[in-house]
Amino acid sequence: MRKQISILVVLFSATFMRMNGAILSSEKSLDSLYWVAFESLENDIARSKREARMLIKLAVTAKDKQNQAYAFDMYGLALYYADNLDSALFYTNKAIDLFKQVGDQEGLSTAIYNKSLMLEFLAKYNSSIVYLNKARKIDINRGAKTENDLFYYYRLADILYNQDRYDEALVYAHLSLSAFLKDADNHPYMRPRIFLNLAWLYKELDILELAEYYAKRTYVLSPKKMELNNRLSSLQILAEISQKKGLNNEAISFSRKALELAFQYKDQSGILYAKSMLAYNLQIKNLLDPEAAKIWAELDESMQGLKDHQKDLSIILDLYHYYKASENFPKALAYMEDYNRIKSELNVLDVSQIRADFEKELAESERDMMLAKIALREKDNLVKNLVIIGISTIVLVLLVMLLLSIKARKKIISLNDSLRGSNQTLKRKEEELRRSFVELELNYAEINNLNNSKNRLLSILSHDLKQPFNQIIAVLDLIDQDILNYDERKEILGELKTSVEETSSMVNNLLQWSKSQFEGTLYKPELLNLNIIAKRVSLELSVLLKKKSIYLDFAVDDKLFLKADEAQLSSIIRNLLSNAYKFSEANSVIHIYSGISNNGNYVLLHIEDQGIGMTQQQVQKVLSSDNQSSMPGTNNELGTGIGMMIVQDFIKQNKGYLEVNSTIGKGSTFTIALPLDKIKDVQHHQ
Repeated sequence: MRKQISILVVLFSATFMRMNGAILSSEKSLDSLYWVAFESLENDIARSKREARMLIKLAVTAKDKQNQAYAFDMYGLALYYADNLDSALFYTNKAIDLFKQVGDQEGLSTAIYNKSLMLEFLAKYNSSIVYLNKARKIDINRGAKTENDLFYYYRLADILYNQDRYDEALVYAHLSLSAFLKDADNHPYMRPRIFLNLAWLYKELDILELAEYYAKRTYVLSPKKMELNNRLSSLQILAEISQKKGLNNEAISFSRKALELAFQYKDQSGILYAKSMLAYNLQIKNLLDPEAAKIWAELDESMQGLKDHQKDLSIILDLYHYYKASENFPKALAYMEDYNRIKSELNVLDVSQIRADFEKELAESERDMMLAKIALREKDNLVKNLVIIGISTIVLVLLVMLLLSIKARKKIISLNDSLRGSNQTLKRKEEELRRSFVELELNYAEINNLNNSKNRLLSILSHDLKQPFNQIIAVLDLIDQDILNYDERKEILGELKTSVEETSSMVNNLLQWSKSQFEGTLYKPELLNLNIIAKRVSLELSVLLKKKSIYLDFAVDDKLFLKADEAQLSSIIRNLLSNAYKFSEANSVIHIYSGISNNGNYVLLHIEDQGIGMTQQQVQKVLSSDNQSSMPGTNNELGTGIGMMIVQDFIKQNKGYLEVNSTIGKGSTFTIALPLDKIKDVQHHQ
């Protein structure tokens, strides 16, 4: 995962806090070796391994199991930092066994926590959560931790992020921030790391304003050399945000800065990821960019020497797209197979490891089972006596049942006679049931339609309305924490107001559509002047059009009359005009004009925009009766797809039809056709 490049350094301080209270021995040599090994983890892994090996040798010679446990745990941690994961897990498991034997709960908690780190790095996320919870339970039981644990929430958010469970991860990221704010003075180094977590999550949830805010705050709050990794990650996020916003030059600039920092930090994963971003952004600017081609070739060479758990899935996917675009299909196929194979191995529970732990716990309980067996033998004679009594009772019950069965047989014979008389009654009932079944079949279609409408409504509520409410909650959370300055608060509140307005429009459409589906719409046709209705709706939307400086060219004939439901006709025009606004660029023109069909039977109302246009496939999807999808507008306006379903339903009820003509890059024309009312005395009706 992209975020794994920061796991080692981000969690270094958390691990240190857990080990800070550990006391190995009164012997100075062992104690000094332990802390030299631990403090060398950050800058000199080779020295850390040497000191840990010496610590193991001295502890084994002294036959000191407690010191052996701490020595194994330290050596496992050094191997983990050296990326030798198999050996690291081996020594950590030995440490866990010894800590259990000597009853050292603090050491046991630390070793289990370290094992959780290693499993997370191996992408065994479910197992990592299991061991993280075990360590937490031990710490709470011994009074070293509380339920509101900053590091627990932080780690859990990190693991859930790597499983792509972003909504759940966001909850724990905010819990870690709340826990930090209550104890900020003791852990000041955690502020930029928590902000970095939030930046990654908001970026994945496409709430780009908050992602950019937290990424910039992380960069500013990480000036020290040991925090270079935080700055590297924040630059990567800013590059991706610029890429999503279409700011290619900014994305390239951030990518270059990230690459420079990765080389300075000597972070191989960071170097590969920064190279991938830079090549991708260069290629967007120029498909044949020679620098991009050179970087892709370097990435291809680097990926060949990595183990599966060291490979970044996003880089593999980027290489696949590059070689596919370059028509190097063998290479593209190889990377796609590599991606699918590694992806399938993620989120797999480490069953064998958990089973091994379970078997050890089972062995510890065998003595209790032996005592239980002895107790069972003592009760054996009592059971035999109970069996004899039970058999006697069964024989007695069987005799009673035999007598009852004879009596029941006589009763059955008499009942047969009455059943024959009941057959005629059943036949009459059967005929009544047939008639009822016909009525049920007639009602089935209506019930099925209502059920489909319910499913549509639930889908929209669970998906399309979730993001705007997430954004509102996040902004309110920022205001509550009082960490924004005046300009930041003004900018984010402006974004919030726009989001609330868009969400209000979506909810109004949703209520109108759901009411028509579940309660039915009262169709009340009346004689209407098309010019008056269209002009009224246009005036309602004039403030909205001014936001993008869009000019409305209105040319609807005031002599055209039709019979239609006024509220439904207004809703049709309002939704189509809002749609034209949504997909129009600023400073463009929307034309609304009328006409009559070739056969003279229909009034035509055309709404024509100069927006982004649609493909033929997209046009067919818009005209589909079960369409409920929606794309963001030219200014990232939100939608649910309900508006077009309302248009389709109301046009059908008014005995009309809808036509759509569109060209990519030039715009779209939506034509409403409704029956023309042929009236001679036009002035009278006006």
